[in-house]
Amino acid sequence: EQSVTASVTVTLPGDVDPSNNQSSATLEGLLSSPIIGAFMDYTDDALMDRIFTGRAASCRATQTLRGKAEPNRIIAILIGNVVVGTTTSDANGFFSHTVNLSTGLHRIGARYANTQVTNAAMATPEATTYYDASSPYLALLVDNTLPFDPMSVTFTDSQGRTLAVPVLGYSFGASQTGSFFRAGETYKVGVDLCDPNPNARSSVTFGDVVISSLLDADGDGRFYGWATFPALVQAAAAAATGDLALIVSDGATESRYGFSIATGAAGIVTDRATGQPLAGATVAALAGTAAGDGSMTFGAWDASLAGQTNPQQTGADGGYLFMAGDGIFQLDVSRSGYQAYRTGEIDAANEALARTVALSPAIAEAATQTIAITEQGFVPPTVAVAPGGVVAFVNADLAEHAVRGSGWDSGMLAPGATYKVRAATVGSFSYADATDALNKGVVIVAEGAGASRLFLPAIVR
Repeated sequence: EQSVTASVTVTLPGDVDPSNNQSSATLEGLLSSPIIGAFMDYTDDALMDRIFTGRAASCRATQTLRGKAEPNRIIAILIGNVVVGTTTSDANGFFSHTVNLSTGLHRIGARYANTQVTNAAMATPEATTYYDASSPYLALLVDNTLPFDPMSVTFTDSQGRTLAVPVLGYSFGASQTGSFFRAGETYKVGVDLCDPNPNARSSVTFGDVVISSLLDADGDGRFYGWATFPALVQAAAAAATGDLALIVSDGATESRYGFSIATGAAGIVTDRATGQPLAGATVAALAGTAAGDGSMTFGAWDASLAGQTNPQQTGADGGYLFMAGDGIFQLDVSRSGYQAYRTGEIDAANEALARTVALSPAIAEAATQTIAITEQGFVPPTVAVAPGGVVAFVNADLAEHAVRGSGWDSGMLAPGATYKVRAATVGSFSYADATDALNKGVVIVAEGAGASRLFLPAIVR
């Protein structure tokens, strides 16, 4: 999780100039900067407490900030560009700090408390916007006039997966659309009201139709109900959109907080050759963390942030589903007998973590032809093989690449990774780099292609 320096040496058949086959680069780890978020301690012990990174809204001025850093380090807590306190991470790298915030929008960050980094952080100009999907900061809106706490809003599906919506009703300057609900699914909805009120009432609407009334049966201030999204969506058997809203009444006035949602089906993992769903595939959600240079580093989505099982195993229908309302993610998919696949970046604010992923069967045979993926493109871009031959794409660059075309899709290839395809039929097959559409190539499949012949002189007496 810390910064590492990697050196790579590539050996390719027919390479006459090995002097340029070595390179090295330093990769900033997930904890090159501390990760910080707002901690939500649910009164319901059945819910997994979680830490909200990215953006959140709350009615509560006193907030517990929690995060992860390198073990046993002093962490400076910043609000805006001002250091408001320090804390020390424990042996496992976890840290906590409590702050009292005024009403308004706060940009909260964390830095290792050495002089150079802290001074640099304090000198950083205020961002033009407090939040974007790759921001390393927590954008926390405190509004003490809210009748409920958005950080407390949860939707738990029939499989026990819990989605939190810590920005319900607040767009942070962008269109707010959720795509994380499943059509026809029934959810247990929970929310904390901010002030005890015996006359308080709450309900959930979809498209102005009440789909659940929420009740506080034990008087602890947390309201629960069950909602299906909704019968008309289930009947449509397809994605549908509508306006999801939380209605809160104190007995005298009624307030409405909502946003647009798109409900859809779960993700599915299939066999690329047959199109059939694959059971027993492992799907891991990787969460992105912004590095100091603006790049994204991905690592396993921690359970304290996810609030759900990660990784997941696909069922008989090949299905899986992660629920996230915010953040940048990738999905890493693997199964015995298949080549691993990793998606590109997914912005959870606009797309569900439920893509259809087709895995390519594993190929054990040695490559007939090898194509290197370099900073300049494919080398060589055009190769010829006989039917049944194997072409291996090797990422010889320090950046990630992806090969797509002619029914092939490698997913994101890390430096040094290989993706193999088998040339099944005669013809010309185009491909390109999904990270740079200008980099293209062709695989020519022809009888006798790639074969080597040796001609010897004949001696006649």
